Amino acid sequence: MRRLVWIVVVLAVLWCGWWWVSAQRLERGITDTLVALEAEGWRTELGGVAVSGFPGALEATVTNVALSDDLTGTGLAIDRFDLSAPAYWPGDMTLSVPDRPVVLIRPTGPLFLHPKDAAAVLSLHPGPSLELVTLSATSAGWALETPEGNVLSATELRFGLTQDAEARETYKIELAAASFVPGEVIRTAMALPDGWPQAFEAFWVDVRVTFDRPLDRRSLDERVPQLRQIAILEWDLAWGDLRATAEGAVQFDAGGVPQGEVLLRVERWRDILDRAATAGVVDAGQRVQVELVLNALANLGGSTETLNLPVAFRGGEMFLGPILLGPAPRLVLN
Repeated sequence: MRRLVWIVVVLAVLWCGWWWVSAQRLERGITDTLVALEAEGWRTELGGVAVSGFPGALEATVTNVALSDDLTGTGLAIDRFDLSAPAYWPGDMTLSVPDRPVVLIRPTGPLFLHPKDAAAVLSLHPGPSLELVTLSATSAGWALETPEGNVLSATELRFGLTQDAEARETYKIELAAASFVPGEVIRTAMALPDGWPQAFEAFWVDVRVTFDRPLDRRSLDERVPQLRQIAILEWDLAWGDLRATAEGAVQFDAGGVPQGEVLLRVERWRDILDRAATAGVVDAGQRVQVELVLNALANLGGSTETLNLPVAFRGGEMFLGPILLGPAPRLVLN
């Protein structure tokens, strides 16, 4: 019996030591991140970090965080967010944001993000490399506003990045929004009529991304993994009479040069062109020329109402159908 008591006492002491070390690492990880940002030229502010959750969990409440980059005029300010993880494996981390505004600073003025029940979950594979297994984010509702009015909102947002169990360098990316509503700022800029639907009927993206190696701790400490393929399995956006879908795949060589093709389908493209011209995206003097080119591409696809745009990359060049657009942009991640 005495031996059993001693075993329990030793295990309890070891667990207390493990929890304390993990809590210190969690707090130091937050402060070290801010120090690293300062080394890159950011100005940072931190109100405090309070760690709790003993004995079964690691919980950190981080308050009054502000980031700003004087060079670009961008930044972020949030008065609180919470981190939590099981004490036995801090690599399964959940970040929760209270229902309070997050201020996004930009040169043209602030943006205010209003989340509702927002959370992000990070899962790392146990081991020295700490490979990323999943990264997901959900929100029961959110709105993005400027002092001039609402920009975007939705009743639900889901984002997921999941590692393939067999091809570990490949990740599935999904993005979906329910009742995705462009606000009055966008509707006014596009000169939409009053009867135009408020919300998107469909807002769904399903993509597979392959890197030259899995995303892991080296992605931060050493070389950033480079893209080797982007495959669009499903891309479906529908808003009123406007609908756009896409599919295809593009590969990248060691120098970031793309090779492949993506087919973009746009229904009622003339209405989109009208909206773009009204919003000033397309210059009035070029409207006729743009319509002639798009009409020719639509005829090539066999339908004057649906625009089929094959965007191809080959031989270091970029093509829109048979039209050479110029050198293909290289994609190298830094």
